[in-house]
Amino acid sequence: MTRGKPWTVDEEAALRALVEANTSIDAIAVKLNKKPDAIYVKCLRMGLTQKPHTPPSNIPLPKELPSGRKL
Repeated sequence: MTRGKPWTVDEEAALRALVEANTSIDAIAVKLNKKPDAIYVKCLRMGLTQKPHTPPSNIPLPKELPSGRKL
């Protein structure tokens, strides 16, 4: 397995802040000049996960859902 440069304390802090800001892995990789796979693995090792996307609650739902169930 090929190993890149070790992560600095500043890079780890930046990674934590970017993940907490719900930044995509691809955007984090560009910002930190690392490969997306490296970002993913480092997040796993640091126990970092992105917050799930919460859709806005003010979107009206149709009276009949495509599954045939009624609200």
